[in-house]
Amino acid sequence: MEIRKKKTSLAGLFGRYIFMFVTGTVFAALISGTVMFMIILMPPGPFLSANHAEQQLINTKEKLQETDFTAEEMIPSGSLYGVFDREGRFLYGTFDEEVQKDAWKKYKTDNIYPQGKGYYFFVEKNNGEICIVKYFVAMRYAKEKLNEILPSPETFNMILTLGIFITLTILNGYFLSRRFGRKLKKQLACLTEATSRISENNLEFVTGTSEIREVDEVMVSLEKMKEALKVSLKNQWDTEQLKNQQLSALAHDIKTPLTVVRGNAELLSEADLEEDDRECAEEILKNTGFIENYLDSMRQVLKGKKELKNWQEFSVEELTGEFCDFVRQLAAVRNIPLSFDVQLKKEPEKYVGKDLKQSDSSSEKRTEEEKRIFCCKEDILRAWGNLVDNAMEHTDPEKGICVMIEKLVKREKTKKDFTGEEDPAGRSDSSKGQERREYLRISVRDYGPGFSEKALIHGKEAFFSGDESRHDRKHQGLGLSIAEDFIKSQGGFLEYHNKEEGAEVSLGILIQKA
Repeated sequence: MEIRKKKTSLAGLFGRYIFMFVTGTVFAALISGTVMFMIILMPPGPFLSANHAEQQLINTKEKLQETDFTAEEMIPSGSLYGVFDREGRFLYGTFDEEVQKDAWKKYKTDNIYPQGKGYYFFVEKNNGEICIVKYFVAMRYAKEKLNEILPSPETFNMILTLGIFITLTILNGYFLSRRFGRKLKKQLACLTEATSRISENNLEFVTGTSEIREVDEVMVSLEKMKEALKVSLKNQWDTEQLKNQQLSALAHDIKTPLTVVRGNAELLSEADLEEDDRECAEEILKNTGFIENYLDSMRQVLKGKKELKNWQEFSVEELTGEFCDFVRQLAAVRNIPLSFDVQLKKEPEKYVGKDLKQSDSSSEKRTEEEKRIFCCKEDILRAWGNLVDNAMEHTDPEKGICVMIEKLVKREKTKKDFTGEEDPAGRSDSSKGQERREYLRISVRDYGPGFSEKALIHGKEAFFSGDESRHDRKHQGLGLSIAEDFIKSQGGFLEYHNKEEGAEVSLGILIQKA
């Protein structure tokens, strides 16, 4: 038969240790008091009794009567004395003038109580002189030198007693607190273990018990939470699996018509076509390849495999051309007016369509070629495509869109300063603090209704579609979110804001020196 231990409450456990502390304090007081009395009563002891002077005077009275000259050594330590003749004239001694008068007056009236503290002791000597001793009833040290350098024995004894009491009380509190802490830690160990396992999503464990009722109540709550969390995680897992299956099926379904499109485009490209028609067929094949790459990446992610990034180095000029060609193709398909504003050189230059103006300076060209961009071009173009597609969706069809390309210099903390790791592009930062970084900023501006206040705050959040001016039921609110993920993986940034007419979204791509 299992014997259950009696449970106690936290109040009971705390009260038990309070009682132990009070009991220890009482014992500390008894010990310190005992030490005090032992020091006082211990023979011969370091202290003289309070009536030591009086007893010494009684014992030496006959000697004082017989001697002709009363020396100071014959008087008890700490006492004063004076020798008078029969007429009351002061002969010698340690009395000052005031005490001399008071002592003779008290002798005449046989009064042993002087003004102030102490007592008088009268000795009538055989030679007719009168010896008056003023002594005090107080403890003194047996060694006279100690009376000069230490406080009075009563004060010293009190300090010693209080010191012993305080020391014992502190030690008692210290050991009891340590014991209470170990006891409580032992009882909370099962609680700590349970919370640790839950934080690691390890829900296959048996909750322990303790001797404290409140801890057991918490353990019962954790047991219920564990079971609820287990059910929730299972439901979440099932939902994720279902979503992955649906996405996998969608990718498979897209693959078949995509193959048909590619096949027809290849047949068209082999036929005798006009130049414009041939360019259209080639663009279909190129973008079909992009879609196939996207689908392959999606399948790799759904299978739990890490997507391999094709990181390469590109010159600023080369990547700028890729962006311009990409947006030009989209604008031609949708028949949207397109303008460019490029400011890569010292003097800003504008161009429209394919008419890029190049600098004739060979020194400027060499400087530009030294600066490289290390990135995954496919991801960057996907991010750029999302932004351009959104701009074309919301712009005024007659005004079209404007693409702006420029260089931007920022001073900012490196990523290594925050994470302690190298950045995604594989560069290692050797300096800490602020670093001068150069970006290629590519912006697209539309002439539509712009972002609402809500979209300016939540626009980068996945599936945000609450902005009536920038979203409709055909969009899932993933454009800015996906673009930001892609551009951040390269070490860049995404910005968006409203203009006087329409909105502007920018990608910042990090530039490195070769």
